[in-house]
Amino acid sequence: MGRGRDTGFDTALRARFKAFQTSGKPFDVIADLRDWPVQTQETTKIHEALMAFGKQCGMRHVAILTKSVLAKMQVLRAAANDAFHAFEDEAAAMAWIDAKRVA
Repeated sequence: MGRGRDTGFDTALRARFKAFQTSGKPFDVIADLRDWPVQTQETTKIHEALMAFGKQCGMRHVAILTKSVLAKMQVLRAAANDAFHAFEDEAAAMAWIDAKRVA
């Protein structure tokens, strides 16, 4: 399947998702992307495919840490559902994940 250019990140994250899937327990993710630049369309498509794969493996919620409004908009557009949310603050991201676990 054409996932675009793999820099190793894609393969490594897929392996982690598979390991969580093997455990049989659902999981949540906090991704710190604060030092990442705004992504190209190719990279965004790779991330979208990764998130879809993660959901297949049992991923429930993803809190993404960003520091720019443009990056936040890009994340939310790519995610396009309420299982994903972007934050500037790690404590707020963790609080959101904790609230989702209880709900």
